[in-house]
Amino acid sequence: MVHALDAGQEVNAFFRWMGSDPIEGLHLDLPPDWTVERVQAVYARSSVPIEAEVQAASSERARAMMDEPLRGVQTFVVSLTVGSRLGYQEVRVTPIVPGQTERAMPTSWQAYVREALPAGRNRAFHLDAETSPVALRHRILPPLDPREPYTLEFWIRTLGLNEVVLSTWDGDEERPYPLELMVDGHGRIVVYRGRPGRHETMKSEVPVADGAWHHVAIVNDPQAERAGLFVDGVRADSLRSSDPSGMLNTMSLALGGRPERPGVASARRFTGYLDEFRLWSLARPVVAIRRTMRVPLDEAPAEVFRLGFDTPFVPEVLVQVPDAVVRVPSNLSFAFPVEALEASVQQGIVTLTWETKNRRASEFQVERSSDGQRFETVGTVDASEQVGETVDGGVRFAYTDLPPEDRVLYYRVRQITPDEPERVSGAFKLGLGADGANALIVGNSPNPFRGSTTITYELAQSAPVRLSVWDVAGTRVATLVDETLPPGRHEYRFTADGLPSGVYFVRLETPGGSAAHKLTLTR
Repeated sequence: MVHALDAGQEVNAFFRWMGSDPIEGLHLDLPPDWTVERVQAVYARSSVPIEAEVQAASSERARAMMDEPLRGVQTFVVSLTVGSRLGYQEVRVTPIVPGQTERAMPTSWQAYVREALPAGRNRAFHLDAETSPVALRHRILPPLDPREPYTLEFWIRTLGLNEVVLSTWDGDEERPYPLELMVDGHGRIVVYRGRPGRHETMKSEVPVADGAWHHVAIVNDPQAERAGLFVDGVRADSLRSSDPSGMLNTMSLALGGRPERPGVASARRFTGYLDEFRLWSLARPVVAIRRTMRVPLDEAPAEVFRLGFDTPFVPEVLVQVPDAVVRVPSNLSFAFPVEALEASVQQGIVTLTWETKNRRASEFQVERSSDGQRFETVGTVDASEQVGETVDGGVRFAYTDLPPEDRVLYYRVRQITPDEPERVSGAFKLGLGADGANALIVGNSPNPFRGSTTITYELAQSAPVRLSVWDVAGTRVATLVDETLPPGRHEYRFTADGLPSGVYFVRLETPGGSAAHKLTLTR
């Protein structure tokens, strides 16, 4: 898996050690200007991190040593600050085993680093270690009774481990509670509900405390006698309860920790970000969750309680007004990302295609790079210029580029959505092979042209020739020449009758080589 990261952001990388030998620590090979902030180990059946001592040997290599060798299955949580170098990067981990030579872990951790984009107008809920949780009035919310249907969903971004995200429980073992959600020491989302002496749990297998935004949903469906946990629109876990009675209390739902109660020790508070908190009084199907998870509900339906955090809290919702700033600018984009970016090359012309479910995008900027780090914009595709639709509700786009020369190139697409942070796709690496120099397009004049233009081309030797014109979607719109011609310079007067304004490409193909040239038609 390749993780999409912003330059300069903090991130947690998770590594699993399943070897039978004891392990004393880790060697870390890093990309240039990356920094290791801390390294922690967590036993498989524990949630308590064990801190390692980080020793930097160089700017690109570090070592994390444990106080004593660890035995058994371990999760290593490596906290990193991403450097400014853009493109594909890799963090490689080598375990240190007593009495043995170093040997690499089964997998390394790969990332695609893009430039950091500024936060948009969106705001999110954020607590630090000194800020008290924000309690919501019990009577304002739809009931969290396990005997009633409900769906709780929100976006989360965090690096914290063993932190309570939200809760209806003060930690008193004699008190029942319908819901608590936390991030455990392995970085996973864990959902609890219970009564004295019995706790029921659901958890994700994939860590979410990696510094990226994730969507979390808990669906309670008493008719099916089942509850489900969904992460990023995918089922992560479920539980069945035949007797959910006795799990209800009247405590407030606290965001960022547990409801505070005098004389009861508080759990570790949440130090990350939450956004688009929604509590529905119905059990929503996963298809409905996927459909609306990236759609801000500016006007919430009657069956949902919503906190978007873009506006101040309504006092009637809160048990107590926060004594600190808890609404902060956020870079969460609700726009669906660019997906399925692909590229092909034919006769020197590159055709890019991509998909997105984002129906609110205004345009897409196609960017090109020769090294995968420094990109330049080579073209723009308006959102109205779609070339097709996908079966799952997405829209397909295409762009055709004529690179300046044959070489290895990188392409990516920047998605522009009004009032949203820009989203940049991962880069697609494409190798362009040289076709030879038996055919050459000298150019066309005039260019741009209104009605007709003269195309000039040269042949190194007598050969069968095909001269054709193509649009940016990769469709041939005209065949100008299809015959054997002698060597030398040739001209063809192309009249663009019936063609709309836009960019076209003329292709010159021979058995010994091919060439392409861009034409611009203006009406």
